[in-house]
Amino acid sequence: MSYPEDLPQISVVFIFVNEALSVILRSVHSVVNHTPSHLLKEVILVDDNSDNVELKFNLDQYVHKRYPGLVKIVRNNKREGLIRARIQGWKASTSPVVGFFDAHVEFNTGWVEPALTRIKEDHKRIVLPAIDNIKYNTFEVQQYANAAHGYNWGLWCMYIIPPQDWLDRGDESAPIRTPAMIGCSFVVDREYFGEIGLLDPGMEVYGGENIELGMRVDWIGINTFLSGGCDSQGVVGVPYRLSATPLSFLIKASRPTVFPFEVLLSLTPVPGGYLQNASVLLVPLHPPDKTSRLIKN
Repeated sequence: MSYPEDLPQISVVFIFVNEALSVILRSVHSVVNHTPSHLLKEVILVDDNSDNVELKFNLDQYVHKRYPGLVKIVRNNKREGLIRARIQGWKASTSPVVGFFDAHVEFNTGWVEPALTRIKEDHKRIVLPAIDNIKYNTFEVQQYANAAHGYNWGLWCMYIIPPQDWLDRGDESAPIRTPAMIGCSFVVDREYFGEIGLLDPGMEVYGGENIELGMRVDWIGINTFLSGGCDSQGVVGVPYRLSATPLSFLIKASRPTVFPFEVLLSLTPVPGGYLQNASVLLVPLHPPDKTSRLIKN
């Protein structure tokens, strides 16, 4: 497969806090070894105020000796959280394209050319490399089938089967249109990312940007990539019900080309009772009392 010769350069941003030094270095070595040198402008390590002493002097000394001028370290003076740490990485980047990754990701040969090509074709695309799992205890690669990213009514992100027209093409390297994304691995035009407002700095933890950002972009695609995923995650629950715009309205108004027509036809407002079809635009008004819990559409 051939790609344009004049692809833009990329800054790769890794976010970490108290990550194992060996795992961070595996990520750095992986991206340097599997990215053409003329395309990799810089690697930016954002330390979100780690207290592991090994991640201070030892990390600084190693990367400055091994990759002088290529690997940069940004250190937060206080714990900012994953989302604001990514924004810090964006601010430190200097290339036309930025890739955001967790610091336990490993890259395959040829990962960057497809992503940069998609963005060169249309700078308003956010490209999601396809992800496999790296087992935490053996570092064995567990291959995942290509999939789109979606979410259920509870706004839990999930993998969904690609549309039939993509399956019929028989080309696993072809991009998949998808209404949601994954926050730990995406590539975006730097200037465009700033134009759409970056990530929401009010988010204290991860788990919302994959849906929130997906609703603000024109197109999201997936290409071949190898990464190590998280083995577990925790989500803080909301102790009371929320008032929200029906998700059916948002889908029909803003994403009609992504969802199949039969899905759009099946979306109907809940006539009464608790609001089950929660929207992405959730606005908690106040803890509802017994009389205000019934929401009429």
